[in-house]
Amino acid sequence: MLIRLLCVLFFLPLSYYAQGQCMTLPETLDNLVAASPIVVEGKVRSQQGFWDDENKNIYTVNEIEIFTVFKGINILGTLQVVTLGGVVGLDTDNPEMDRVSSALELQVGEMGLFMLQSFPGSLAENFPNITPLYRPTEGVLGFIRYDLVIGVAQGVYDDMTFKISELYDSISLITDIPISLGLWDNEDTVLRGDPSVERSIVAQQEGISNSEFEVHAGVGDLLTISGTDFGNEVGNVLFPDANTGGSRYISALPQQIKEWSNTQILVEVPYRSGTGKVRIDKANGESLIAAENLPIGYDHINVQYNDFNGQNAYVTQLTADNIMGGYDFQFQTDFAKNTGASNAFRNLIQTWACATGVNFTIGDVTTVDEDTNDGINVVRFDNDDELGGRTLAYARSRYRGCYQGETIKWYVNEIEVVVNDDYNWHYGESAFETGQFDFETVMLHEIGHTQQLGHVINPSEVMHYAIGPQQQKRSLSHIDVIGGEFVTAKSVNDDVCGRIPMQEYESCCETMVIVGQPANQFFCNDNTSVTFTFDVNFPDTYAWEVKNGESWTALVDDSMYSGAKTANLTVKRSDNPVGEFRCVVSNNCYEILISETAHLSFRDNDFSIVPIQATCESEGHIELQRENTEGTVRVSIDGGNNFDTVWEANESQLTILATSGSYPVVVTDVDSGCWFDMGTVTINASIALELAAEVFESADCSGENGSIRVTFNNHPAYDSVALSLDNGVTFESFDDTIGTVIFNDLEVGTYAVLGMWDDKTCPIKTDALTIETVSDCEDSAGDGNDVPNVPDAMDTPNVPEAPNTEETPDTTENPNTENPDNSSLDNMSNEDMDADPTDSEYSPNPTVRLYPNPATDRIYIKADQIEIVKFQLFSSRGTLVQEVVPQRPTRDTYVMDISQVQAGVYSLYIITAKTSLLQRVIVK
Repeated sequence: MLIRLLCVLFFLPLSYYAQGQCMTLPETLDNLVAASPIVVEGKVRSQQGFWDDENKNIYTVNEIEIFTVFKGINILGTLQVVTLGGVVGLDTDNPEMDRVSSALELQVGEMGLFMLQSFPGSLAENFPNITPLYRPTEGVLGFIRYDLVIGVAQGVYDDMTFKISELYDSISLITDIPISLGLWDNEDTVLRGDPSVERSIVAQQEGISNSEFEVHAGVGDLLTISGTDFGNEVGNVLFPDANTGGSRYISALPQQIKEWSNTQILVEVPYRSGTGKVRIDKANGESLIAAENLPIGYDHINVQYNDFNGQNAYVTQLTADNIMGGYDFQFQTDFAKNTGASNAFRNLIQTWACATGVNFTIGDVTTVDEDTNDGINVVRFDNDDELGGRTLAYARSRYRGCYQGETIKWYVNEIEVVVNDDYNWHYGESAFETGQFDFETVMLHEIGHTQQLGHVINPSEVMHYAIGPQQQKRSLSHIDVIGGEFVTAKSVNDDVCGRIPMQEYESCCETMVIVGQPANQFFCNDNTSVTFTFDVNFPDTYAWEVKNGESWTALVDDSMYSGAKTANLTVKRSDNPVGEFRCVVSNNCYEILISETAHLSFRDNDFSIVPIQATCESEGHIELQRENTEGTVRVSIDGGNNFDTVWEANESQLTILATSGSYPVVVTDVDSGCWFDMGTVTINASIALELAAEVFESADCSGENGSIRVTFNNHPAYDSVALSLDNGVTFESFDDTIGTVIFNDLEVGTYAVLGMWDDKTCPIKTDALTIETVSDCEDSAGDGNDVPNVPDAMDTPNVPEAPNTEETPDTTENPNTENPDNSSLDNMSNEDMDADPTDSEYSPNPTVRLYPNPATDRIYIKADQIEIVKFQLFSSRGTLVQEVVPQRPTRDTYVMDISQVQAGVYSLYIITAKTSLLQRVIVK
């Protein structure tokens, strides 16, 4: 049950709406009065239901107290007005009731203008012999109701809504008879005349979209109305009457007002309430009306009457009326012959059944051609003037009831649908003719009544109270559907009077259509199950099968299979994960569809990946290879976000160009969907080889022993660089991290250094260099084997004066902090400079030479036929400053880095495999 807060903002003057009632067309007041032998003003004093004399239909006899006669009779008193439908047998165990969708439904206490004709039928024997009997002219059009609180006379249509005094003038003008007004009851006279004072009250309204309905009518939804000055005495809460499109108001029954205070009212939304402004009639006669509409969704039909507990409303429901658990509609012979009408009705029955689950079907054709209580749910055209001139069609629901506890439960026992054959109906999809009414639109509406839905005030809904010529509404709205679903759910689940509950409609609403076949499935490296899916619209059963040899075996759920009776079959991994599967589907109409065969197999990861680095001559790329080339593969190099590269079937190798960066490679098989993570590969940017060469030593006087120094950069991905001095005839490889090599023992001549990385990429050639002899060959003494400008290690060089630096205590062996005693360099003798700081035996070796000396960054040690193991550098005070394993760029040349050693005179201790040597080193 829904409790909704309606906050009343302002109470404003009423406005009126030009709308009509269910399938009844408008008529002028002039024509209605002219067609009515009797026209009186009066009030409904009592009501009682009676069968007709043949026990075919139930009618309600309304006793009308006459206040004023406008036409036809000359005496006051009472008269009897007979309306279609009513309730009988409330004092028995089996009460019965009829309700006709287009009938006038009067309430005790209603007052207004009655336009009447003679009632053509006869009532049962238990009806008192009171004559004559009358019926309202054109049904609902024959009564104009007085709303005494606001002083208005309200017909079904706007043009029949008047101030009461204006109505009198209109009637007098039509009849050309002066009117002598009779006396009303005292309580009515107090209210007669102008509307009561209407005032505004302040509150706050929560906004609502018209498409979002928070309350529905006739289902017990509670509405909370908040405001001020409602009075402490209970008045009336009124809602727009959906049967008249809101031109009239209906009151909530006294039992439906649950709470009333000066500031808040709790009320049950009654049957027939439609979207519009809620009205409050206070006990003192003052009327208040909301400034904003209350949206109301669907309307569930209630049977409403006076019983032993006063006036009450009871919900209705459907039951199993046939062996299929629903209701058969039977076409009368003439109706069945009209293929436009019968085909349309058959389709519309299925529209409601498939949308809401109501169990309505079409039964056998019948010859019954009257609206009678015979247990046959007849659909027919009317006979002669049975429906009058202004009613298009109606639906009659015949109810039976029983006492369950202290209340009466009602169910639908029989249904009749009657169509006026005087109208030019429009069938099918052809263009409308002038004045035609769409048969499907009217019948879709009337079938909604048989499903126990009442009128609503919303032009987009099928159950909207009115229809005009050339209007079409052939599909159900959301509100129509949920209203029907509400009745279906109640009828399926609730027991009533010992009847078998209705079964939900299970016939075939649509022909089965295959949407998707089951795809082949594969077990990949890591998945433990696969699922086959057969996508079919409108099936009722599924049955999966596996192929065994030449036959098919039905599957059941077990440790290996699940979903064997559903659209999705799941197969768990096993030792032999292969097989063929199919699905058989059917519906309740015995249609069968069989899926295509789907295969299950295993997919191995047979892919390999190799990153190919960028070079000076080519871009980097990723190379993939595979053994199984049957299927198409997609490759992602961004971790599976995008699979932009297609590896076509029958291709064993795939190359993907890639700039420098890291690439998480994922491979997915198109057929199997298997996903393989190949890891991340890195492509480095292309790094060119940078060479610089210079003549390091000139040749000696014999034209030999020259040298060239070559410097080069380091490559993070390679281990070595290849260098050649003979234009590429021979190459020698060097560790590219050392940065510098020296080619020794070169003769006088011109050289160009050719270099490339160890993978033969990025070749580069330096400019030509010329090694010449030393310039002082004629003056030099000796055997010509000394290298110019390189002092012998045992000679005392001309040491320049050391910088004037402050002496620092010898506190560490770190060369960055060691401060040797430079002040005594000039006073040192050769013996001092050649002293062995470790007192080890000194083994002079004239084949060891140091250059340059003095030096700044590095010292080269040329040593023929000696394997040097270690260098130890000591300060003049004997402190070990540096100990390194030497680098050896060439066969007979070693390098020692002294870039971090401070300026001064040092002793270099050269340790070989067999002996140790001592050399003096000057660091500038």
